[in-house]
Amino acid sequence: MKLKVLLPSVALLIMGFLTACTPNISAGSYTTDQVGQAARTARGVIIAARPVNVANSGVGVGTVGGALLGGVAGSAIGGGTRMNILGALGGAAVGGAVGNYAENKMTSQTGMQYTIKLANKSVVTVTQGMDPILNVGQHVYVIFSNPARVISE
Repeated sequence: MKLKVLLPSVALLIMGFLTACTPNISAGSYTTDQVGQAARTARGVIIAARPVNVANSGVGVGTVGGALLGGVAGSAIGGGTRMNILGALGGAAVGGAVGNYAENKMTSQTGMQYTIKLANKSVVTVTQGMDPILNVGQHVYVIFSNPARVISE
């Protein structure tokens, strides 16, 4: 009975951790280390823009959490020690795969890839979040920081 209450609670806790792991990739998002840092900036014009998928960078919380939950659930199969061990191993494998899939789905997001022709005629490409959305032909500034950003002029 305790297992039936514990597993959903742990699953919700892991989902909360995964959601918190999704980084803010918008042009207006800065870490405390980036504040106060000078960066080279150049004027340019957007010559191409397209949406892209920004995938999870492999945090691993979903895989580990799913494997743990699957192992605990699988070990409760019963029928003796051998069945409990086999159930735990199978549950861990399935739980890890499900947790990895869930983590990837919950932490991936859509971004924009901008190709910009700079005033010196060179071309750069920057990928960032959907905020702000800029248009082809729009005059922008490219901030050459880490990460680079594109902002409206």
